[in-house]
Amino acid sequence: MHSRPAIIQDAPQITALLNQLGYRDGQETVARRLGVLGQCHDSIVLVAEDESQRLLGCIHVMVSNRLAEGTYGEIASLVIGEGHRQEGIGRQLIEKAACWLRERGMSRMRVRCNVIREGAHQFYERLGFEITKSHKVYDKDLT
Repeated sequence: MHSRPAIIQDAPQITALLNQLGYRDGQETVARRLGVLGQCHDSIVLVAEDESQRLLGCIHVMVSNRLAEGTYGEIASLVIGEGHRQEGIGRQLIEKAACWLRERGMSRMRVRCNVIREGAHQFYERLGFEITKSHKVYDKDLT
């Protein structure tokens, strides 16, 4: 496995990965988001690929600045392809993300995980993440 920063041309494969977790945005939307994120200095999307350049997984990590909680690194999303889970790809992407965050002065990394993803909870706990809070997420349409 090789990892590298994502490029807009990865949008079709990243879209397919995100679809596996139930995210239904299309390739154009994902490509647009990759373009925006590519301009940010406090955020990076990394992909893991095999020797034939097929994407096995991706991670989006960012520096989060919060008034009440300070500054820390945050995994915004992590997805590993269904046929490649439990092969160490997620661990390697998190290690790469942690290095990227440390280079930016971060000493803490957070991840938020949907309550229905019990396998992911166990994965993060095996990597040393600890539950520090539980909350609900509310959205409001502004249109």
